[in-house]
Amino acid sequence: MKKDRTEICKIMSEMFDNEGECGIYPTSIAYQKIEDYIEQQRIEAIGWAMADACVHLDEGKDYRQVEVPIILERAKKDLDV
Repeated sequence: MKKDRTEICKIMSEMFDNEGECGIYPTSIAYQKIEDYIEQQRIEAIGWAMADACVHLDEGKDYRQVEVPIILERAKKDLDV
C-alpha cells in the first residue's frame, strides 16, 4: 500500500539523515519506529475487519459467505489513505 511505503521511506530517510558521530546510523530507533507503525496498522486492520463484519451482519448477510479477495480489495481501498 502506498501509505505503508511512504511511512517506511520517511522513517528510513530520517535514519539516514541522522548519521552518528562515528558514522553509525540509528538503526535501533528506526526499527522501533517501523515496529510501532506495523503494530498500529494491525490494530487499524482488525478494527476495520470488525466493522466490516458488523455491517454485513446488520444487513442480515452471512459474513462467512463473503470471499476473502473481495474483503481484501475493500480493505485496501478503505485503509490506504
